[in-house]
Amino acid sequence: MHDIYICSKPPERTEIPIYHVGDRIGSPYVSCGLDRITCIVESDIVDHVRNLSAPDDTSKKIAANLVDFLEHEQRHGRLPQQMLPLQSGVGSIANAVLMGLAESKFDNLTMYSEILQDSVFKRLSKQMTLLRQI
Repeated sequence: MHDIYICSKPPERTEIPIYHVGDRIGSPYVSCGLDRITCIVESDIVDHVRNLSAPDDTSKKIAANLVDFLEHEQRHGRLPQQMLPLQSGVGSIANAVLMGLAESKFDNLTMYSEILQDSVFKRLSKQMTLLRQI
């Protein structure tokens, strides 16, 4: 857990102060009085994650087309040489896109994601600043 942040009540509420990928706000815990805790349950149940399918040929082609598009836009000056932060999804297409980016000329990428898939750890560990957003 991190970024436990309680907004002010209207009309004093302002924007949530996150302006860059690595910004952190709030605290890494939820505050509450001891009188609010009834019990603590310890568990040794292992978390289960859903298996994600590997990228198929169609997903890999979509990824190649996207990487080609990004490179084209950069060559024509419509994207900066230092890429802006990317938002990654989940699934075989997202996994293929991340693999495609790992094999591309792009480096020093920054990424937002709700989950980090195998492709991030296997292919991009040297190329990306890995920041997980929950």
